[in-house]
Amino acid sequence: MKKSLGPKLAALAGVAALSVSSVNAADSGVYTKLDAGVSFINNIAGLSFDAGFATNGAVGFNLNEHFGLELEGGYAINGVKSALGVAIPGGLDVSSWSGFANVMLRTNLGESLSAFVGGGPGFVHYNVDAWGYSLGSDTGFAGQAKTGIALKVSEQISVDLTYRARFIDSNGVGSAIVNHQITGGISIGF
Repeated sequence: MKKSLGPKLAALAGVAALSVSSVNAADSGVYTKLDAGVSFINNIAGLSFDAGFATNGAVGFNLNEHFGLELEGGYAINGVKSALGVAIPGGLDVSSWSGFANVMLRTNLGESLSAFVGGGPGFVHYNVDAWGYSLGSDTGFAGQAKTGIALKVSEQISVDLTYRARFIDSNGVGSAIVNHQITGGISIGF
């Protein structure tokens, strides 16, 4: 994959997510979803990371009340806490843009509560910045799994709590890069 293709796909997914409205998890039809929350990255190559920020947007289509397909784009940023056990002062950050094609499965737990699980393949384009200067960037293949619960608050609006695990190609770092995210979001259907 070309390095310049990653940010373009992420931007396209983000614009699509923000330009359409979303649907209740139990209905069929088009939906969008926007969420934000906390991002965690596992320790890799002697680096440990602070908790960071994540936001994601998705455009999807529920084929029926249990099965759907979606395109998801996201952004996350985490600061580097230490390298080889030596504390690093603030200013060294790892940020990423991502895009995924997900298959979603849902089940109703009650009249207004549902649970979902899903995932799929995608990419992550990440940048390493030190005190405002770019130290490098790369794009890698990734896969994600996610699960959560959604509460219907009106005929067309649901709020949800989602956990994501994104597994990113290590590109020779020596261990898999895993980005865990816990987010709260809203879906609006039409």
